[in-house]
Amino acid sequence: MCCGCSKGTRSGVLLFLLITLNAASIGVSAVAFFFKATHTFQIFQLGMGLGGLLFSLILAFVVRKKTAVALVVEILLYAIVAAFDIAGAILTTERWKESDLEKDYRNAPNTQIVCLLAVIFFWVAAFAAVIGFIHATVESCTRSVRKAKNRRAKTHRTTNEEPAYDPGSDRRY
Repeated sequence: MCCGCSKGTRSGVLLFLLITLNAASIGVSAVAFFFKATHTFQIFQLGMGLGGLLFSLILAFVVRKKTAVALVVEILLYAIVAAFDIAGAILTTERWKESDLEKDYRNAPNTQIVCLLAVIFFWVAAFAAVIGFIHATVESCTRSVRKAKNRRAKTHRTTNEEPAYDPGSDRRY
């Protein structure tokens, strides 16, 4: 339990955000093609959105598992989604800054709006992925600590129990 919500609720909200925002960034890239913005940039932006969406969908299936291996895979997938979204956000932010300086005033306002939307979508998705990464890492650590404590307690109970009283032994109790 963290922040008053269960892991299922938190994971569900994060996955919903990641999938929705990455899909929205793909949609924004498609709109940019309609406005005939810089195509090379749009291909990179589309790739970052598709990568983030693909790994978010894979993550949706991994989160359901409760094993330690699934938790490690979940951490790695959150890191990959965060990398895609941060890269997309950085590329889109740079493009948004450049669109302000474009000489083609006919497409510049449209390019700025599309880039601004993409910047918002990518940064929020990156933030959600980083939060998911942190939560999964903390959960993994707490699970490891809990297992170690249980193992120690189990060992302590079995090895340090007082032996039954044996009247014939020389041991003093």
